[in-house]
Amino acid sequence: EAYLKSAEGGAGYSHLVLQLLSSPQYSSVHQIAAIHFKNLIRAGYGEEDGFIPEGDKAVLKDNLVTILTSCSEDAVRKQLGESISSIAAQDYPVKWSGLLPSLVTHFSSPDPATLNNVLYVLASLLKRYTYTTRTDALLTSLQYTLGALQTPFLSLLSSQTQKLLTAPPADPAALEALVTSLELLCSVYFSLNWLELPEYFEDEIARSMSLFQSLLAHSSPSLAPAGDDADEGPVEKMKARIIETLEVYASKDEEPFQPYLQAFTTSIWEQLTTLPTKKPYDNLTTTCLSFLTSIVSKPAHAAMFGSAEVVTQIVSHIILKNVRLREEDVEAYEDDPADYIVSDFEGSDTGSRRKCAIELLKALNRSFSAVATPIVMERVTGMLAEYAKDKGQWIGKDAALSMVTSISVIRESNLGGVTEV
Repeated sequence: EAYLKSAEGGAGYSHLVLQLLSSPQYSSVHQIAAIHFKNLIRAGYGEEDGFIPEGDKAVLKDNLVTILTSCSEDAVRKQLGESISSIAAQDYPVKWSGLLPSLVTHFSSPDPATLNNVLYVLASLLKRYTYTTRTDALLTSLQYTLGALQTPFLSLLSSQTQKLLTAPPADPAALEALVTSLELLCSVYFSLNWLELPEYFEDEIARSMSLFQSLLAHSSPSLAPAGDDADEGPVEKMKARIIETLEVYASKDEEPFQPYLQAFTTSIWEQLTTLPTKKPYDNLTTTCLSFLTSIVSKPAHAAMFGSAEVVTQIVSHIILKNVRLREEDVEAYEDDPADYIVSDFEGSDTGSRRKCAIELLKALNRSFSAVATPIVMERVTGMLAEYAKDKGQWIGKDAALSMVTSISVIRESNLGGVTEV
């Protein structure tokens, strides 16, 4: 180990490690070599404190994508993908202009694993365009990326969608790989559209929205989470990525998106009323709730939500369902009461079903208080009456108190807390 550490900064060392992890005769050490290579890149690639020679950097960038796409070992591919992402974070696009064209050439790969590894790298690379400050340099980088990527990207999104809808693989593993590719493509779409709606995607918005609407309506029972404590399923991940993009469009009031808003709102509403309350569906549920909250908060959409009938449906079939404590919530309280209470009171559970449902109720009450307050209080009175009859119905009482507290808040901020009730 000491010898390897001393050799890390030597000319050609990083390339030798790359050759080792890609040579068939050394397959027994491929994964260890890939992990070592990833750590080597993270520690030694920086301009100021890095120790990998410039000549080696050029060789690595010329060979990494080829080795990634020719590798047949999933564990090694993942490590190589993370290594490429680490280099791209520093060198793309100015010092690695060949990266994007190299990735795009593999869009036509018949091997699902190769395609997904390329898309994984691409999704990681483009996260730089999200949740960040808009600058001239960032916009220049985005324009370069769009020029090389937008047309083949949307063609791939379309072809993969059609494959899923018209000729889905019978083999569960192949089907999961196909859905995973769509989830990654939707992540890329989100990143390309976060800063602004690009001209190309504005021109092609009808095509994109048609694909998204079809994917949101899709179900693959064989890929459904296997149990209550299972991980989020690939279909649920894909749908969450789509809804995140729709929320970006809706929150920015992108005019080209307006004709599609009503249909998507209805679709997401229906998703919320049918999604199970179990853990594997938490992320999709909270993403749907966040979308509805962003729409409800805008006066321009009052016609969609202002009627008593609509508010009643939202309160009865969406908010109540997600505000009520679940069995796993009760277990979390029993395991560590103090931690759970702090989390519940201080709002550190941002992103939970309960928190997102409360935020939706607050938005609904702020926008339509004359309609929403009586409806909420009717439900609250009913739950408290049930508790008065049967003290075992304490979960209903807890939900009632949460809802009353929510509609009592008129104005608040992250810094100052509640400022008006």
